[in-house]
Amino acid sequence: FFLIASPNMSTFVCLLLLALCAHVALGDLSSPLYAIVTDFGANNTETTVYTVQIGTDGKKKDIVENFRYVGSSISFDGISTFDQKDKVLYYAPDFESGFVFAVDVTKGALLPTVSVDATIIQNLQWDSQKDAVLAEAVYANAEEVVQFMLLVSFSTSGNSPAQIAVNFTSQFELKTVYQSAVANGIYYIIYPDASEAVRIGSFPLADPKTLKSSPLSCGSKLFVTFMAWDDTSKALIGVGEANVNNTLQYSVVTIDPSNGQCSAKVLPVNGIVTCTTFNPKTRSLFFGVAPNGPAEVYEYSFASGKTTSVKTEWIPEELQVSYSV
Repeated sequence: FFLIASPNMSTFVCLLLLALCAHVALGDLSSPLYAIVTDFGANNTETTVYTVQIGTDGKKKDIVENFRYVGSSISFDGISTFDQKDKVLYYAPDFESGFVFAVDVTKGALLPTVSVDATIIQNLQWDSQKDAVLAEAVYANAEEVVQFMLLVSFSTSGNSPAQIAVNFTSQFELKTVYQSAVANGIYYIIYPDASEAVRIGSFPLADPKTLKSSPLSCGSKLFVTFMAWDDTSKALIGVGEANVNNTLQYSVVTIDPSNGQCSAKVLPVNGIVTCTTFNPKTRSLFFGVAPNGPAEVYEYSFASGKTTSVKTEWIPEELQVSYSV
């Protein structure tokens, strides 16, 4: 189908920026990845969005054409999740739309598109306990002022009925969440409080009555662009972004959810990080980079502390990794 969208030039602005340049080992990645990539068209022409597999050597294999739309640019920065059991990649555009798209990466088939009837989808998470997608849905008025925010649960397989899991606004007085993660029935969020101070919070999905939270110690120094649970360290890990002397700098971040204390290690990234995913089995972070040159995919290993990169044909706008569960 065709989707009419306003041009989004943020990706191209980012490509003009300079980022930290440092040594990274060249070599194969430890796992193949699934990615969303876009073949950009000129103004008033078709732009095509694909799901592809990126091999450990960086080479691309097409899986399925997702959709086409009229316009010159689009972005899917970090709004995706992955069903590890059924191998389904879910993703949402970061413009005003309530659509959540789904691809069975094993069969190379599109699944039914879900409309959450929201102004925009802010984050997506996979709830493995209920086999359902958790979508952070934001609702704004005509003046683009956020009225309320919900956590909506649904399944394209029909195994889990669609329902409102949490009303962030009425229950926790929140209208935005910066980043989130889910593990062992606990939903973790990074969010701004009433004074705009950044906090890390959590609540049980089974009984989300109370939000436990602490100030995020690194919240004023960097913006967390990705977060996941690491069962080995019993901590949240992710990627943080900071502006250092007008240059974007990225770090691997480790957060203790019990007290908000976090540590950061600068990543040797030469470009703009567009998306991130985490393999908890190998404890590796993978992130797509729009560099000052050919597109790249990086891997950071928590086990070795080393960073590896491969050149790839397209800039990944979403990344997911498959592993056994």
